[in-house]
Amino acid sequence: ALNRYSAALFGYLESLPVAVAANARHREIAYDGFEDYGFLLDCNSDTCNNGHFNFKRYVDDATVSLDTDTVHSGRYSLQLNGMVALTKTVDLGAATSLYSFDKGRFVLQSNELAKGFSPLPGKKYVISFWVRDTQPRTPTTDVQVSVNGTALVSSLARWPVVEGWKRVEAHFILPTAASFFNLELQSGGGTVYLDDLRIHPFDGQLKSFAYDASSQRLWA
Repeated sequence: ALNRYSAALFGYLESLPVAVAANARHREIAYDGFEDYGFLLDCNSDTCNNGHFNFKRYVDDATVSLDTDTVHSGRYSLQLNGMVALTKTVDLGAATSLYSFDKGRFVLQSNELAKGFSPLPGKKYVISFWVRDTQPRTPTTDVQVSVNGTALVSSLARWPVVEGWKRVEAHFILPTAASFFNLELQSGGGTVYLDDLRIHPFDGQLKSFAYDASSQRLWA
């Protein structure tokens, strides 16, 4: 009633909360810790095959792969040697019913909630992640990040460094007429490792979680 939304994302076959947000809609939050890529859902909707927001379908073991030796939290990080781009549809219409009821079954509709991450044009968002590059002791990074063609990270910016990992944070606003969200990550030369990538509204809060896939115990 007051337009103060709360939302949560679930992973590991939709059994564990991986992100919980305040003052943010479900469509406005994204998190990928690269931990539950081995958990598969058998269905035909967009969020089942492609996820709310993840890089699973871009893992090719050449440019993009999962790594278990260099990780920030959990067991996996994303190893990047080149460029990877993730595109999501931006739904400009009003929210409609999430599901319909047909012959005793609930059917997920193809609306904004079913499409997963879909930020609102004209609204300010925060994107952050941890990176370990070829110079883990310096506060700068050559990793490049762009949203819809707009570069967000300068090679001159200085970032907090914790045990060789740098926490990169940037802000972006989609154009008011944007019909899609496109995130490009480039290693900037050499192999880099990314972990715990998060997106949420600038005036919202997001808490994310990493679990051990075998025991499903909280790790971070």
